[in-house]
Amino acid sequence: MLECEVCGTSNAETARVCGNCGVALHIPRARLHLDRAEGLASDGKYDAAEQALGRADRELVQLGPQHHASRQLQARSLYIQGLANYGRGKMEQARADLQQAVQQLEPAGDLAVLAHALRVLGNTDYLQGRIDSAADYYRRSVAAAEQAQAYGLAASATANLGNIAVVRNDQVEAAALHRQGLAYAELDGSADALGIAYHSIMWFYINSAPFDQALDYANRAMQIQTKIGNPKRRALVLADIGLIYTRWGDYLRAESCLTEAAEIANQVDDNTLIALTNAYLTKLLRYKGDDEGWLTAAARGFHNLDASLSIRLDCGEQLALYYAYHRDAAHARPLLDWTQQRAVRQELQGGQPMLERMQAYIHFALGDYAKADAQFHHSLTHDNLSPYEQATAWEEYARLALLYAPDDAAMQTQAQEAIAKARALYTRVGLTTRAAELDTLASE
Repeated sequence: MLECEVCGTSNAETARVCGNCGVALHIPRARLHLDRAEGLASDGKYDAAEQALGRADRELVQLGPQHHASRQLQARSLYIQGLANYGRGKMEQARADLQQAVQQLEPAGDLAVLAHALRVLGNTDYLQGRIDSAADYYRRSVAAAEQAQAYGLAASATANLGNIAVVRNDQVEAAALHRQGLAYAELDGSADALGIAYHSIMWFYINSAPFDQALDYANRAMQIQTKIGNPKRRALVLADIGLIYTRWGDYLRAESCLTEAAEIANQVDDNTLIALTNAYLTKLLRYKGDDEGWLTAAARGFHNLDASLSIRLDCGEQLALYYAYHRDAAHARPLLDWTQQRAVRQELQGGQPMLERMQAYIHFALGDYAKADAQFHHSLTHDNLSPYEQATAWEEYARLALLYAPDDAAMQTQAQEAIAKARALYTRVGLTTRAAELDTLASE
């Protein structure tokens, strides 16, 4: 129903003017179409969302730019357009839409819409490696959400700030932000808000110690995931759980979660989620020993131009490892060219260690062990590496040194030292099964 702005009379959705006072119903009709557009965009139905936006915009044209409600409704339309472009992976277009929406909302606009727009702006910058800018948007989003008493939204933006603290290797700040995010979610009380908080906390303990905390939150998240109404949020939580089980070595449960997450991501046609679940599946396929699946998934993720740079780097590292372990110098060389071009552009920020590891693995494949050694050790000089990331890096270095230079005494000594470092780090984070595997490797 359409409620008249003047007299409050309820009118049919098809009505053009109020049946009681005769006032044109452009404002309630625009709001109706915007509500539908936002719901459709949130569900990943971007074409239908744009059609609803078009209908809303036609009402706004009839309303006129001087009307008191025009600016705020137009700002919300821009936010929803940005949300749709973000979901499609069109990051620069999304950023432009959202920035324009924020400019119109910040003077005295709808605080909840402003908080949403700022959060998605933060997401676009985070996924493109603009970490400082993303953090600023998230902080502004939390402030607006608090004022609007939109605690689920505050939980989401706070969780993202926690993830940034992890990237910056500030574990104390990250833990505090995750606790605050959980407090917001509990205040909200919905499964969707709790899903955001669990995603945040799981990701924190996925990379830090102790790993049994990650398993604990994965089990809690499994209990509520079927109640999460937002399909994208549910897919993200399932993907997190799948990654935790993959690292723990429970590949059967990992595959079940990741397969379901991938199915949901494809159903809602969310390029970001599709790329993310593919990156996690790449690791699972590798650990399962499925070489063909490993190569296919890694190549698909790396060559997906709609994916964020961070996800492409993640898949690129898996691709470099595949070429290294399979002694495929022919395919490794073009990948090295790509990494060198990215390094020259200096657009990576937090992804620099991963790029340097890629180069180290590729140099192994190309037979240049001196460059591989130098590049690898340089990749570990960055201060934003989690204990888990350091452990896996040392493990890969050791395995490749043992594979490529079995007769080089110096390299073999370094390989054993790398095994010891990886084992200590796995033990520190609580991945005892991974540590035990390295005992076997050291004795081979």
